[in-house]
Amino acid sequence: MKKVCIATDDRKTIAERTGRTNEFVCYEIEGGKIINQYFIENPHKEHDHDDGEEGEHHHNEIIEILDGVDVFVVKRVGKHLRQDLIDANVNFVRTDKELLDEIIKEYL
Repeated sequence: MKKVCIATDDRKTIAERTGRTNEFVCYEIEGGKIINQYFIENPHKEHDHDDGEEGEHHHNEIIEILDGVDVFVVKRVGKHLRQDLIDANVNFVRTDKELLDEIIKEYL
């Protein structure tokens, strides 16, 4: 079984801002078919980001959600989240596609 997650704000399209997305849609795929689909609210979405902020900036809540995910599909990812994903060995890929249905077809 393969698990693919995508950030979304409206359950139809990929989110513009990955770290501040409303939720993540996760697909469990087996034999070229979606066998399960579920949504997880992003506990990090209300996190206060100060562009001039010095010091630590972590996305631990997002990393926990992505534990066990084979592919995390993003439109864009900020430098702090990118580094946290790399440090946690989360496989993420960028896409220019907008619709979730189009994106997930690539993994079926």
